[in-house]
Amino acid sequence: MQLPVPDTLRPGSFPAYIEKIDIAILFQLNSNRNTSLDGIMEFITNLAPTLAFVIPSSILIYFLIQRKKRRWLEGLLLLLTVSIPALITTIIKWYFDRPRPFSVYDIFEKLSVAGSPSFPSGHTTDAMAMAIALSLWKPKWYVILPSFIWALLTAWSRMHLGVHYPSDVLGGASVGLIFGALVWWVGKRSFNVTLS
Repeated sequence: MQLPVPDTLRPGSFPAYIEKIDIAILFQLNSNRNTSLDGIMEFITNLAPTLAFVIPSSILIYFLIQRKKRRWLEGLLLLLTVSIPALITTIIKWYFDRPRPFSVYDIFEKLSVAGSPSFPSGHTTDAMAMAIALSLWKPKWYVILPSFIWALLTAWSRMHLGVHYPSDVLGGASVGLIFGALVWWVGKRSFNVTLS
């Protein structure tokens, strides 16, 4: 099968070999998608950033109400573990200023809101940072498994909906996981948090 890779790639694109792989994979995930999943994928993608910040914020508020300093420091650390990777992703986005796939190649259908530059995926960063934060906070299978399933579904939804290349999603996942874990590790030692 001939993959829909243009003969001439857009100026200022990522290296040609990455761009070609991105286009070929995204074509399979967006143009050949199961359209019956569009509504579910849109729901997942719309909820992802909200969940990523509401869950840690709610935990922080709950512990503040309890007036237990050690516990609210855990909540603050959870919130920082999500917030700092999100800030890093925003900086990287504007540095690379990569256009969204649907704005460059007409073979992709945009099915979701997408405003900022494409690389890396902010939704994926948020979801992966939340997954690593919750997993490090409560390393139990019933926390880890749903957290990472949600993060993977969020990542998939961004490609299904045609608003991110696979390399955008991979970049967002890397920022979320690496910087999320790093913030958690540094914060835990700085705040001297002993998890219960």
